[in-house]
Amino acid sequence: MRRSTPVSAALLLLTALPLALSAQSTLPSVATARRMMDSLAAEFANPKNVPATAIAVVRGSDTLLFRAYGKSNLELGTPATVTTVFRIGSVTKQFTSSAVLQLIEEGKLALTDTIGRWLP
Repeated sequence: MRRSTPVSAALLLLTALPLALSAQSTLPSVATARRMMDSLAAEFANPKNVPATAIAVVRGSDTLLFRAYGKSNLELGTPATVTTVFRIGSVTKQFTSSAVLQLIEEGKLALTDTIGRWLP
Protein backbone atom coordinates (compact mmCIF):
# COMPACT_ATOMS: atom_id res chain seq x y z
CA MET A 1 0.00 0.00 0.00
CA ARG A 2 1.38 3.41 -0.98
CA ARG A 3 1.35 6.14 1.67
CA SER A 4 0.15 9.63 0.87
CA THR A 5 2.70 12.38 0.60
CA PRO A 6 2.70 15.10 3.27
CA VAL A 7 1.23 17.58 0.80
CA SER A 8 -1.66 15.32 -0.20
CA ALA A 9 -2.38 14.45 3.43
CA ALA A 10 -2.39 18.10 4.45
CA LEU A 11 -4.70 18.97 1.55
CA LEU A 12 -6.98 16.10 2.48
CA LEU A 13 -7.10 17.35 6.06
CA LEU A 14 -7.81 20.90 4.98
CA THR A 15 -10.61 19.87 2.61
CA ALA A 16 -12.20 17.01 4.54
CA LEU A 17 -12.42 18.73 7.91
CA PRO A 18 -14.48 21.76 6.77
CA LEU A 19 -16.88 19.38 5.01
CA ALA A 20 -17.23 17.29 8.16
CA LEU A 21 -17.71 20.37 10.31
CA SER A 22 -20.25 21.92 7.93
CA ALA A 23 -22.42 18.80 8.22
CA GLN A 24 -22.96 19.67 11.88
CA SER A 25 -25.63 22.23 12.76
CA THR A 26 -23.19 24.17 14.97
CA LEU A 27 -19.44 24.45 14.87
CA PRO A 28 -17.57 22.40 17.46
CA SER A 29 -15.74 24.16 20.26
CA VAL A 30 -12.17 25.26 19.69
CA ALA A 31 -10.92 22.41 21.89
CA THR A 32 -13.00 19.80 20.03
CA ALA A 33 -11.93 21.06 16.59
CA ARG A 34 -8.30 21.14 17.75
CA ARG A 35 -8.53 17.52 18.97
CA MET A 36 -10.14 16.37 15.71
CA MET A 37 -7.50 18.00 13.50
CA ASP A 38 -4.59 16.94 15.68
CA SER A 39 -5.87 13.37 15.69
CA LEU A 40 -6.13 13.30 11.87
CA ALA A 41 -2.67 14.79 11.40
CA ALA A 42 -1.06 12.60 14.06
CA GLU A 43 -2.57 9.51 12.41
CA PHE A 44 -0.87 10.49 9.17
CA ALA A 45 2.49 11.16 10.89
CA ASN A 46 2.38 7.96 12.97
CA PRO A 47 5.17 6.10 11.12
CA LYS A 48 8.61 7.06 12.38
CA ASN A 49 10.06 8.18 9.05
CA VAL A 50 7.42 10.51 7.63
CA PRO A 51 8.62 13.70 5.91
CA ALA A 52 7.67 16.90 7.68
CA THR A 53 4.41 18.71 7.35
CA ALA A 54 3.16 21.73 9.28
CA ILE A 55 -0.45 22.71 9.70
CA ALA A 56 -1.95 26.01 10.80
CA VAL A 57 -5.73 26.34 11.00
CA VAL A 58 -7.44 29.55 12.08
CA ARG A 59 -11.18 30.09 12.65
CA GLY A 60 -11.99 33.75 13.19
CA SER A 61 -9.51 34.93 15.82
CA ASP A 62 -8.96 31.43 17.24
CA THR A 63 -5.92 29.40 16.24
CA LEU A 64 -7.34 25.90 16.14
CA LEU A 65 -4.12 24.12 15.27
CA PHE A 66 -0.51 25.23 14.83
CA ARG A 67 1.71 22.19 14.88
CA ALA A 68 4.33 20.29 12.94
CA TYR A 69 4.49 16.55 12.36
CA GLY A 70 7.06 14.14 10.99
CA LYS A 71 10.78 14.60 10.38
CA SER A 72 12.38 17.67 8.83
CA ASN A 73 15.47 15.56 8.10
CA LEU A 74 14.88 11.85 7.59
CA GLU A 75 18.57 10.96 7.59
CA LEU A 76 19.25 12.63 10.94
CA GLY A 77 15.81 11.94 12.40
CA THR A 78 15.31 15.63 13.19
CA PRO A 79 11.70 16.31 14.20
CA ALA A 80 9.79 19.06 12.43
CA THR A 81 8.81 22.20 14.31
CA VAL A 82 6.47 25.05 13.45
CA THR A 83 9.55 27.09 12.52
CA THR A 84 10.93 24.47 10.10
CA VAL A 85 11.75 26.02 6.73
CA PHE A 86 10.25 23.91 3.92
CA ARG A 87 11.92 23.94 0.53
CA ILE A 88 8.78 23.80 -1.56
CA GLY A 89 10.11 25.12 -4.85
CA SER A 90 7.24 25.85 -7.23
CA VAL A 91 4.63 23.63 -5.61
CA THR A 92 2.38 26.52 -4.52
CA LYS A 93 2.13 28.33 -7.86
CA GLN A 94 -0.94 26.39 -9.02
CA PHE A 95 -2.75 27.10 -5.73
CA THR A 96 -1.95 30.82 -6.00
CA SER A 97 -3.17 30.97 -9.59
CA SER A 98 -6.35 29.12 -8.67
CA ALA A 99 -7.03 31.56 -5.81
CA VAL A 100 -6.41 34.53 -8.13
CA LEU A 101 -8.83 33.12 -10.73
CA GLN A 102 -11.49 32.61 -8.04
CA LEU A 103 -11.06 36.23 -6.92
CA ILE A 104 -11.44 37.33 -10.56
CA GLU A 105 -14.66 35.29 -10.89
CA GLU A 106 -16.00 36.95 -7.73
CA GLY A 107 -15.17 40.41 -9.13
CA LYS A 108 -12.72 41.16 -6.30
CA LEU A 109 -9.72 41.29 -8.62
CA ALA A 110 -9.14 42.05 -12.29
CA LEU A 111 -6.78 40.11 -14.51
CA THR A 112 -5.31 43.42 -15.63
CA ASP A 113 -4.58 44.64 -12.07
CA THR A 114 -0.95 45.32 -11.29
CA ILE A 115 0.58 44.28 -8.00
CA GLY A 116 1.04 48.00 -7.28
CA ARG A 117 -2.72 48.38 -6.97
CA TRP A 118 -2.79 46.07 -3.98
CA LEU A 119 0.71 46.50 -2.53
CA PRO A 120 1.84 50.15 -2.80
